[in-house]
Amino acid sequence: MFIARTHRVITLNSVENDVNLRTKASSPVSPINLIVFNTANKGASSSSTPAVRTGTGWKPGSMIYFRNTATITGATGTTGSAGTPGNGGAGGRGTGYSGNAPLCTPGSSGSPGGTGGNGGAGGTAFAADSVTALIINVDNSGTMSGGTGGSPGVGGMGGGGGGGGGGT
Repeated sequence: MFIARTHRVITLNSVENDVNLRTKASSPVSPINLIVFNTANKGASSSSTPAVRTGTGWKPGSMIYFRNTATITGATGTTGSAGTPGNGGAGGRGTGYSGNAPLCTPGSSGSPGGTGGNGGAGGTAFAADSVTALIINVDNSGTMSGGTGGSPGVGGMGGGGGGGGGGT
């Protein structure tokens, strides 16, 4: 139940990122009842920023009713770091003789590449910022989902094998 006082109704009908509800309400300086209808998809520009947030600076006793009928999605996490490349193998020894048979040794294998790093965590869809005595009611008949985690980094290339031994 809303208390009789200043109220504002906002319809968010444009696709956009990083929505701050207090900013959309023109940063009220006294307690307010805010009714928000979200009818268009919302996203986030980075995994550290929520797609939609209540914002801070609300006066105690303010109330927000947020009705979502669209899709709100957090940003995808960052891609993991690439693995380090391996070192090349050593070359083989040149030809030597043992009786009439030439002796040579092949080169050795290179070392394996390093493992790629883990991807970063996905971002938040809707964040209720910590505000004293702010009442929030979310009515969601749409979709709210956090961003997917970032892809793991690509493993490093293995080092090439060493060359075979040369003849004399």
